[in-house]
Amino acid sequence: MKATNDVLNILRKTELFEGISNKVLFKLAGSFKIKQYKQKEVIFAKNNLSSELYIVLDGFVKIYEPIKNKKRAYSYVGPAKIFGEFALLGDGVRVVSAEAVTDITVIVISKNVFFGIIKEYPAVGLNIACLVSAKMQNAYKEIVQIAFLNLPRRIALLLLNLCTAYGKKTKYGRKLALKLNHNDIAELAGTTRETVVRVCSKLRKLNHINYYDKNIEIIDEKKIMEFIDNDTHKNWTRK
Repeated sequence: MKATNDVLNILRKTELFEGISNKVLFKLAGSFKIKQYKQKEVIFAKNNLSSELYIVLDGFVKIYEPIKNKKRAYSYVGPAKIFGEFALLGDGVRVVSAEAVTDITVIVISKNVFFGIIKEYPAVGLNIACLVSAKMQNAYKEIVQIAFLNLPRRIALLLLNLCTAYGKKTKYGRKLALKLNHNDIAELAGTTRETVVRVCSKLRKLNHINYYDKNIEIIDEKKIMEFIDNDTHKNWTRK
């Protein structure tokens, strides 16, 4: 693969290659592949065998688990973030599925190439260990949130986290770069579309968020954090 400026810029930003020099990144980029996927195209499916990890160059990916005729979304992955690393480090069996939310371009690193990099540059091995550890900690936090946060606070925290990770500053706050409808948010929160509609409507009335044409914007991060910390919204999900 030719090491273009766009590819090198993403490699510099990803935590996987933190501490690696530009000269080395330019060299490594030559061993990576570039793939493109259309919106709603499945990148890999649960239970499939695979030996590749991915870095998002542009666009967004949904990580989810198919349950009967539905999808239980776990996260969205955007530019400079990695996904698919668990199968590469384990037995190669995918435990979740990944789907392109938008048209996307990804950097693909095979298992053989990746372990060759670790052998030559041990810092990358430490980085991947830290990334996996962080994802496990986030999974634990989500379990705690489900146990101790009611739905309005969980949904508010979900929107805040998304805007923090993939938001851009605007005149009024921070706007998520990815468009999500009520069903998308419901999949992530593990609830119904109707509940999300009611909660988002009340968050808008409180002037905590803007939500229009699938665009999510946090207006005041301090206020929404206070909302998340305040356990007085138990009846919000009722009609």
